[in-house]
Amino acid sequence: MWVPLEDGRTVLVRLRNVVSVEPPADWERPRAPGDLGDGDGEALSPDSAI
Repeated sequence: MWVPLEDGRTVLVRLRNVVSVEPPADWERPRAPGDLGDGDGEALSPDSAI
């Protein structure tokens, strides 16, 4: 991943084994396959994924 530095240079950074990164304030958890809802809407049954 190319990352710009404050002095104008750009460096290549390889991310491996990232344990955790603080998400931005507006980040929302992506829905995983089989996620049956988050309480904000109608829950889906496993049969509705057909």
